[in-house]
Amino acid sequence: MKAYFFKQVPRNKEQPLLAKSQNDECRIYELSEPIEYAPGKETDFVLVAAMNGVITGPETHIYAARFDGSILDWAERPGSFQGGMDCEEAIRRAGWQLVHETVGQRKRRRVMFVARIATAIAIIALLLTGGVAVLIHFLKR
Repeated sequence: MKAYFFKQVPRNKEQPLLAKSQNDECRIYELSEPIEYAPGKETDFVLVAAMNGVITGPETHIYAARFDGSILDWAERPGSFQGGMDCEEAIRRAGWQLVHETVGQRKRRRVMFVARIATAIAIIALLLTGGVAVLIHFLKR
C-alpha cells in the first residue's frame, strides 16, 4: 500500500495532539487503499503525530483520520513507535510505501488518465459507427 503526503497540520488550539514544542509535527497522509478503523468503517487517511511527550519522551503515533485531520479512532495504528519523532519512519514501519507526490501532481496524473480513457472510448466509438474516414483525417493532423 502507498501513503501519499497530503498536508501538514498547522499548530493551533483545535489540534490537541500538538504541544508547544517547536519540534512537534502532525502530517496527514492519503492511503492508496482504505484501512478499517472500526468494524465496517474505513478511511483513506491517517494522521501521523510526532511529539516529545513530557513523561514518555519522543514518540510518533499513527491514527485513522479524516482528510481534515480530525481523528476517527484514538487507537494507535501499527507503525506507531516510541524513541523518535519521525513521521516518515512511522509510515515505513506501518509497511506502507511513502510516495513524495503533491496533491496537485496526483490530480494532474488522474486527469491525464481520464483524458486517455475518454480518447480511447471516442476512437472506439468512431470505429464502431463507421467513422474510419474521420479518424484517419483526425490522425493526419
